[in-house]
Amino acid sequence: LWDLFQKTKAKNYSANEIAKLGLDYFYDNRTTYSISQTVTAPFNSSNDQMDSKSFYHMGRPKENAYRNNGSSSNNMNYVTDLNFRKVYSEDVPHEWTIDLQASFNTINRDNSSVTDYYNPTTLLRSRNPYDQVKNYERMIARYYVKTDYVHPIGRTGKWETGLSSITNTNKTNTKTRVLQFKPTDTSYVYNRRLSEDFQYIEEVA
Repeated sequence: LWDLFQKTKAKNYSANEIAKLGLDYFYDNRTTYSISQTVTAPFNSSNDQMDSKSFYHMGRPKENAYRNNGSSSNNMNYVTDLNFRKVYSEDVPHEWTIDLQASFNTINRDNSSVTDYYNPTTLLRSRNPYDQVKNYERMIARYYVKTDYVHPIGRTGKWETGLSSITNTNKTNTKTRVLQFKPTDTSYVYNRRLSEDFQYIEEVA
């Protein structure tokens, strides 16, 4: 049995930039074309440092450890909208609409974690440090198409029909490397068990 005491300090920073531009074109008093473009760029970074001390039973020092974690993330998101609306009659205002949207999202995140272990008496390294570097990449694409036709029936009713289609593509790739210490070589080694390569495609109509 042994006891563990930890102390952690953490810093986080985040920011987000947004830009949007839109245009409406009135072909006539019943027909409208619209286009808009939205771009967002969130950014996040964090760092935490942890000191830990472990003790055997009766308070005898066991080991000291110092860990430093760092992370940074960049995210870009693009959304394009195209819209069409036409009203066919003022007396019986039936209308036809078309909505198109394409969005693309990319995420890049880098993480690093370094842990050093020390002898509490001599303050020398008691074993090799654990150093892990992880790179995370994700791409999401979404296409959305929708068209609707609405025709009123009497004063309170209406007849409506339409079509819609959604396609989602999700690709994720994570590469994890761990620093291994050998008598003749110190290098990062790819760790397959801590990594992933994933692709998911969904189509709905």
